[in-house]
Amino acid sequence: MLQDFVAVGGLPILVLGLSIAQIKHISAVNLLPALVLIWPSSWLFGQWIG
Repeated sequence: MLQDFVAVGGLPILVLGLSIAQIKHISAVNLLPALVLIWPSSWLFGQWIG
């Protein structure tokens, strides 16, 4: 489950890097719900598969 959180957490870091480099402006705040939703979805997927 922790690996899933780390994987999803990399996406806001990528978005912030793109924003700092002025390549593409995407608000990282819009990606924060993914960090909250990954815990129950990862648990449910683990129960379904495992």
